[in-house]
Amino acid sequence: MRSSRFFLVLFFLLFFLCSSALGIVFGGSNLDIFGYPEFSGRRPSTPYSRKSYELESYRMEMESYLDEIEEYVENAHADIERISEAIDRAINEANYSVDEFNRFVEFGY
Repeated sequence: MRSSRFFLVLFFLLFFLCSSALGIVFGGSNLDIFGYPEFSGRRPSTPYSRKSYELESYRMEMESYLDEIEEYVENAHADIERISEAIDRAINEANYSVDEFNRFVEFGY
């Protein structure tokens, strides 16, 4: 009973140490030390009263805030697409180079 509990605790300890839940990412990265930029928009503050001009101002600030978030998300998706395309280009270049090498070794050209 004790050994099974020990292994269970050990398993969970290793799982949490190696999991991405702790923000640990294995493998290389091309990001700089600052990583990917966080969203930097300022969330609108709730008005102190329900006066019409304060509510209208709050609504406009919220719309602007949501537009900023939408732009950030769209740009992040575009960055992901660019990264994916760069990966595909690198893989295609590697495959072409290997094919060229194999042709040279096999046929001499």
